[in-house]
Amino acid sequence: MAVETFATVHQLVSTIRGTLAPDLDALDVCAASFPPGSMTGAPKVRTMRLIDELEEGAPRGAYSGCLGFFSVHGAADLNVVIRTAVVSQQGVAIGAGGAVVDMSDARQEWEEVLLKARTPMRAVATCLAPEGLGVDVALGVGVG
Repeated sequence: MAVETFATVHQLVSTIRGTLAPDLDALDVCAASFPPGSMTGAPKVRTMRLIDELEEGAPRGAYSGCLGFFSVHGAADLNVVIRTAVVSQQGVAIGAGGAVVDMSDARQEWEEVLLKARTPMRAVATCLAPEGLGVDVALGVGVG
């Protein structure tokens, strides 16, 4: 486990390695692992129920899932999908959030979400803006 520093955030990064029981495969690992506790909080099952209630069952799409590859030999290399822009005909969706723990403060969690979403929102605005125009990112908040 290590803290990696980027231009706008410090991120805790972990590499997990293991050996599977003979009757399991990498998909079983994904089913048991995602969404990771770092994205939900603890206790995981209870916080997942709470998140589902707060998000009114809206699908998260790729956010908090995994992205990577599975080899034909059974190996996998996956990353957690955070602060990722998903572009579709309906627009651009950027997922950002915080984990729910006993000491969570709703206002502080909200501020963290806004901070995490700021950079990808600016990147999208920069890509979509006509050259030479100053772009101010408008924060659209919603579920779904």
